[in-house]
Amino acid sequence: MKNKEQWDNFGREIYDIRNRLLKAEVKYQKLLPKTKLVKLTRALKLLDDFRSIAEDEMFSRGGPQNTKVWYPGY
Repeated sequence: MKNKEQWDNFGREIYDIRNRLLKAEVKYQKLLPKTKLVKLTRALKLLDDFRSIAEDEMFSRGGPQNTKVWYPGY
């Protein structure tokens, strides 16, 4: 059970970080030109790539077989 709880917490924290970045991007997008905001967009993409990799690793290590760990809002 502890293993599941750890994976759930890890997934939730990464999901929350992603949502905070996305909200900041939308809220403050007028402060910077698009050419500068592209870095934040890339950060979001990297975080999404990380979630996919972490999910695969979780499955291979015997963690919860549940995609909601990394994508709770979907």
